[in-house]
Amino acid sequence: MSSNTRLEERSDAIEGAICSFDYETGNNIDDKIAIKILELLIAKYHFGDVDLNFDNTVIEKGFNFVDEAIREDLSDIEKRDIVKLLAVIRFVADRRTRGDRESMDIIHTYVGARIAPGARILKI
Repeated sequence: MSSNTRLEERSDAIEGAICSFDYETGNNIDDKIAIKILELLIAKYHFGDVDLNFDNTVIEKGFNFVDEAIREDLSDIEKRDIVKLLAVIRFVADRRTRGDRESMDIIHTYVGARIAPGARILKI
């Protein structure tokens, strides 16, 4: 996605929302939780699942937080394209992680936290 600024901006909306949620939880989101949130979002947008099984309230809150950002920032694109973005972000997060916060640290460093639709900040 780095060679396509439009795709990068769209993926940044999702990753920025995950980063913001991490800040809200006191930086307690590890890669496993972030990946689970992405998988649940894929279940919603790709499979149309409405009865999602959340492992805990943190994952449910994270899902709702990122889903709201998707609805606000990506309302102009089709669900299939949202699914593609989610799938790529999930794949990359899974490849980056060694079981801790490696992927989250990269998001914090290079994407930053979503503070409003279309706006992110690298450090809060």
